[in-house]
Amino acid sequence: MTNPAPEELIPSLAHEDRLVRNYTARLLGLDNEEQVEQYLKSILVQGAAPLRRLAVEAMGDLGDEWTIPPMEAALGDPDPAVRTQAARALGQIGNVDTAPFLTAILGDTDAGVRASAAWALGRLGDATAVPGLIALLSDPDNQVQTEALRSLSSLRDPRAIPHLTLALESPDPGLRRTAAEALLAMDAREAVPAFLQALVDAESGIQDIATEALGRWRVPEATEPLVQALTPASEATQVAICQALGELRDPSSVPALIKLLEGWRTPSRTAAAQALGQIGDLIAVAALGQAL
Repeated sequence: MTNPAPEELIPSLAHEDRLVRNYTARLLGLDNEEQVEQYLKSILVQGAAPLRRLAVEAMGDLGDEWTIPPMEAALGDPDPAVRTQAARALGQIGNVDTAPFLTAILGDTDAGVRASAAWALGRLGDATAVPGLIALLSDPDNQVQTEALRSLSSLRDPRAIPHLTLALESPDPGLRRTAAEALLAMDAREAVPAFLQALVDAESGIQDIATEALGRWRVPEATEPLVQALTPASEATQVAICQALGELRDPSSVPALIKLLEGWRTPSRTAAAQALGQIGDLIAVAALGQAL
C-alpha cells in the first residue's frame, strides 16, 4: 500500500487534532514542528502551484507567527489562486501588521485576489485600508465591490458614508442591498434622503432595510412616503412599514393603518394594530376597540 500523495496530506498538517498532525508529518518523513515549518516553506519556493496553494491554506489554518512572512511573500505568487488563498489566510489570522501587504494587492489584476484582499482587510480593522477599499467601489467586478462594501461596513469609518450612499444607486440589487445594510449598521443618518428614495426600490429587501432605518431613526418626513408605500407592498414589507410607523408615532398615518386592519393578511393586521397602539391617539384607540 502506497502512502497518499503530498496534495492529500498537506491539509492534515494543520488538522485541529494534534495526533492527526503528527501522524501526517511522519507519513511525509517529518519528525517535528520545525521540519513541518521548513517543509511548507520549501513548497512555496519550489512546489507546483496547486501544492503552493495547499501549503498557504495549511499555514493559515495553523495560524502560527512563523506563517505570516511566507504568506505575505505568497501575495506576490505568480498564480492568482495562491495569492487569493494567501490573502484569505492572512485575514483569517487577523494580524493587523499585514494590512500594508494586503492593501498593496487591492489593485491586483485578478478579481478573486482583489475580493479576498478586501475581505481580509475588513477583518483586520485597520482604518488605513479605507481609501483603498473606497476605490474598489468602482471596480468592474461585482464581487470585489461587495467585499469592499462589507469591509467598509465593518470598519465603520465615516469617510465611507458618501460612497456607500452612492452605491444605493447601483444597477445591481445585490450591491444596493449590501450598501443599505452597511449604512444601517453604521447608523449613517446622513443617508436619510437616499433611504427615502429606496422606499420605492424594485427589491423588497432593500425597501425593508430603508424602512427599518427610517423608523429606527424616527425620521419625521418619512411618514408620508411610508404610508404611500404601504398598500402596494408585500406582506413582509407591510409589516416592516407598520413597525416603522409605530416608531414614528405620527397621527397622520392612522387612516392608512386603520385601512390595513380591514385587510385579510393576518401579520399585516397584527402589525397595524401594534402600530396604532404605539401612536395612541383617540382615533387610533377607537379603531383598535372596534377591531378587537
